[in-house]
Amino acid sequence: MSKFLLAFHGGKMPDDPKVMQQIMSKWELWMNSLGEDVIDPGSIVGNNQSVSASGNQKVAENYKLSGYMLISSRSMSTALDAVNRCPILVNQGTIEVAELMTPP
Repeated sequence: MSKFLLAFHGGKMPDDPKVMQQIMSKWELWMNSLGEDVIDPGSIVGNNQSVSASGNQKVAENYKLSGYMLISSRSMSTALDAVNRCPILVNQGTIEVAELMTPP
């Protein structure tokens, strides 16, 4: 099994508490469906900036990091299958999937 970092980008946060609860329920169902493949459920992230050698860089609002998670999976293909069911995708967000590598 390999480890994968899921970097969540964007996604709309609703103002209505009832809608927010519905979204959180969908996240809970999705995370539960991953079972023991969840290594670290991660976290939602807030204020963030991108930094380069020349200083802070602007990042499009819909591409800012909004959360992360660590999972295990047999392959990139099976990891992608798992994230294709994530609720952020229907909420105008994206998921970057990166396999964690062991340094030589």
